[in-house]
Amino acid sequence: MQFVLFLSFLLLSFLQKGACLANNNSPINCIVSTSKSGGHSQTLFLDKSQALLANEGKKKSRLVNTLRGFKSGLRATFLPSGYPTKTPPGYLTYSGWSWIQDLSTQLRSVLATQRVLEGVGVGREGATALSALMNYLVRDGCGMAATLFFTSAASSKFRTDVKRWRLFADLMVDLGITLEVTAVLLPRALFLPMISVGNMCKAICGVAAGACNGAINVHWAKGSDISDINAKFGAQHTVTGALGLVFSALFARSVNHVNQCFLWSLYSSLTLLHIFANMQCMRLIGFDSLSSTRMNAILAEFMEWWESSKEISSSRKLKLSNPISLAKTEPLFFWTGRLHKRPKHRIPIHFGVDYNKFWKMSNKSAGDFNEDDFKKNKSNYLITSAWGKNGRTPCVLVSLFTNVKPQEEAKAYFHATFLAIQLERLKICNREQSVLQSAEEEATACVDRFWGIFETACLQIGWNLGKTELQSFGYEVKYV
Repeated sequence: MQFVLFLSFLLLSFLQKGACLANNNSPINCIVSTSKSGGHSQTLFLDKSQALLANEGKKKSRLVNTLRGFKSGLRATFLPSGYPTKTPPGYLTYSGWSWIQDLSTQLRSVLATQRVLEGVGVGREGATALSALMNYLVRDGCGMAATLFFTSAASSKFRTDVKRWRLFADLMVDLGITLEVTAVLLPRALFLPMISVGNMCKAICGVAAGACNGAINVHWAKGSDISDINAKFGAQHTVTGALGLVFSALFARSVNHVNQCFLWSLYSSLTLLHIFANMQCMRLIGFDSLSSTRMNAILAEFMEWWESSKEISSSRKLKLSNPISLAKTEPLFFWTGRLHKRPKHRIPIHFGVDYNKFWKMSNKSAGDFNEDDFKKNKSNYLITSAWGKNGRTPCVLVSLFTNVKPQEEAKAYFHATFLAIQLERLKICNREQSVLQSAEEEATACVDRFWGIFETACLQIGWNLGKTELQSFGYEVKYV
């Protein structure tokens, strides 16, 4: 049924609009009014003869007009205003994969609900309503507690890594459903802990998915408006829910008549389909903001260009990945982050640290304090090299001012990367402060020379440096 809707919509999309277009070099023959929400158009013919021909054509093509009206209704209900010209590419494909993953979740939830009801005593002699109620109270209470704790621990991290947190949410709901399904297969004493942990996983999914969906909807709202996007996604989920009810009813009737091997094979297939569909959804979202992952990827490309082009006059043209191409390769899981392209250095960068840490690790005394570092600093950040906690390997510290702009944060990270590479090259094996100072001076010179090139290249291919979302310790400093 779902694929029939897709095929019907794609078929209708090839229909001619039937609207005449005015040529700049020819007289205006007609005026076309097109509805942004539904794609429906009305044409006013200025020539009476053309109007008569158009009316005769309408009478002869009532089927075409009916199909056009049906297409217009579908657009107004499910597609955002201005689709496809004003919507980022890939919206319809994203919606299709989103429907598939929703449907797979609903089918597996049916099986989980059956298992939970069996576990609380439905259909079993001696089971009471009170015992079932207590099981649900404990389960729901654990879910509420998980919501609060997870929000407190992770809410500030979502915006810096939306895609990986969104996939994390889907993995958590898969884990939660699996725990509920397998709860009845274990000893009865483990049933309540299993469904409680499962509900906690689903609560964590609700927090992470809800937070990340906001950023995803904003991405698709370019050229439209966020309220329209939210409404259309709501309509799409309504259709998915209706289809899910039908398939879930059929699924619920059939699971009791199949062997366990087939049932678990089906469940595993639906779980893998759910993960794959979500991965395809994330690959279609080309965020134009620079997160730490995306920043490291294009910095790695820049450093390769820098290595092969020491002189600007003889350098080859700088080519960086644009948001759409990078979306197809950026890591979607937290454990794959180290496998992604990043600048070649092993020096840790502590970004956005508090000034107490900045001061202490840089081994400065009160007499070394320079008021000009604050009052005359035009970059709105401070950067230094220091020795790590083990006292053997160096690190880079960056402290951001309260009035730092996103573009200046990107420059600070660019500066920190150059400093880390200089420290890596020096292969420091002693604690001489002069060696660190030499690396800092060299990094500053490189930033002054190459930041403008990097910034221009990013802006030309579509990166929005005004929405930088780099992961940091979250501190900002000021002087009073």
